[in-house]
Amino acid sequence: MGKQSSSLFSAWSKVFSWFETPKTPDDLKALCSRLYTQKVIRHDLMTKICRLIDLDHIRVKDIMVSRANMTLICIDQPVSEIRRLVADSGHSRFPVLDSDQRKVIGIVFAKDLVIHQQKKSIKHLLRKAFFIPESKRLDNLLNEFQSKHQHMAIVVDEYGDHAGLVTIEDIIEQITGDIEDEHDHQDDTDGIRRVDDSHFIVQATLTIEDFNETFGTQLSRENTDTIGGIILGHLGYIPEQGTQLSLHGIQIKIHAANEKQILSLLVSIDGVAKKP
Repeated sequence: MGKQSSSLFSAWSKVFSWFETPKTPDDLKALCSRLYTQKVIRHDLMTKICRLIDLDHIRVKDIMVSRANMTLICIDQPVSEIRRLVADSGHSRFPVLDSDQRKVIGIVFAKDLVIHQQKKSIKHLLRKAFFIPESKRLDNLLNEFQSKHQHMAIVVDEYGDHAGLVTIEDIIEQITGDIEDEHDHQDDTDGIRRVDDSHFIVQATLTIEDFNETFGTQLSRENTDTIGGIILGHLGYIPEQGTQLSLHGIQIKIHAANEKQILSLLVSIDGVAKKP
């Protein structure tokens, strides 16, 4: 059991000692359940205690944002393009790839782009990236985030390639449940985030059926199941970030992509009614 969970276990064991002394984490969870049943503690507190105890059973790879869904910046991208991407995404920290777009070489903060608006390159804005293995336990990572004053880590696989990322918010959400901030936009259809009344960030893995239903289009499902597949079939090649095209009167810009696949799209529907 990890240090964080061990400390919690010891503390709560003392608190509940007048009932009985839990000898294992499962005993403590069972006791919390009984205390909730007896209306000694609230349900949300019982849930948080049990989730915190479980952190030592969860690995980083179980909760990380996968490489395919990361919002990445290339060191050679124009700063104006990076600023648009940052504004569209609503994130505060972004992994930066090398010129070959293969390795993460650092992190850039959105606030640095605001403070240093005169910069024509992000090379001098790079901060050191914090790398961790996929197998790291969440309780240990939470301790490292706190001791190293870090908020985001790049997850690497056994070959040293970046496999995803994880943030301190991701771990906190394992304890408290989802945290919605001012940049989170909830839509009825998963994979779609509203930017404003006529612009939407759409994951390339969104099904054609859901895309058609949401935007009132009639794209064919004959050869592919996803909107990313439709774009690939339409273009005939893997597009770079920033590539623009039009489908059924809808303007689409490649929001994020790598050398292997499209990740997300910026969909503009000026003049096209989005279904509620």
